[in-house]
Amino acid sequence: MYESEGIQQSEYDTYNVSVTSSYLLSEKWTISGQFGYRSLENEITPIVGPTVTDKSTGTLFDLASKYTGEINNVALSISRSLTPSGEGNVNERDRVSLTWDRKLSEVLTFNIMTAYQESQSVDQFTTTDREYFEFAPSMTWKLQEQLNLRFGYQYRERKSLDSGAIDSNMVFLTVGYDWDGLRYSR
Repeated sequence: MYESEGIQQSEYDTYNVSVTSSYLLSEKWTISGQFGYRSLENEITPIVGPTVTDKSTGTLFDLASKYTGEINNVALSISRSLTPSGEGNVNERDRVSLTWDRKLSEVLTFNIMTAYQESQSVDQFTTTDREYFEFAPSMTWKLQEQLNLRFGYQYRERKSLDSGAIDSNMVFLTVGYDWDGLRYSR
């Protein structure tokens, strides 16, 4: 259940039934998937006017394939999910992402992550259709067995009908420490 309060109050009740499976194709290839059916009921109470209700149904899924080699690792993911938005409603999100890791040496790894996402409101009262694109190459330097330094760049773009296209660029440097299974990054 997702509930929003403010100028306009909204309440969303979501029910989901899904089946999950994972399969090891070979020593290097794995695939996994989750398929489900969802039902959503919502009620919106504006400041002025009557309370409106809506019901919708649909499918949810998450498919992933991963290749783990000695030098290259590749992961592909395709999914559809429901997420709450910042505007007080629930969005259906379709996403595809591809990640590639290339081990350059014992201490250096190159990574590229790219993703495309579309989100749209699941009710008939609001329109929050948006498209997102993300591209992020990075380099990880293993300083010690449990300590690494990661340097990278990230480009993001968002398109919507009401605000057009907005993009951003970011350069980052992170320090990561693996504490015997407990990960902490700053």
